[in-house]
Amino acid sequence: MSVTGPFASADMGGLDVFASVSDYLFGNLCKAESSLPTLKNLVENNNLGSKTGKGYYTWDLSFSEQMNNRREMELIRFLKQYD
Repeated sequence: MSVTGPFASADMGGLDVFASVSDYLFGNLCKAESSLPTLKNLVENNNLGSKTGKGYYTWDLSFSEQMNNRREMELIRFLKQYD
């Protein structure tokens, strides 16, 4: 999503989920065999993104509300294009 970018999107979906999907798909999509060490380190330290309050970003209440609002406004804008 253009509003959140790749790292915030991963944080919002859960870095544990993102790492699991990456580990499963990377072998078929690129030369890497698993997710990157930075991502693995975050998951190993239970920094899973918005659901734990820390991932690539720190997800305090203010930041979480801001990101969710921006994402929702973009989704609404996108959906209105197809009315």
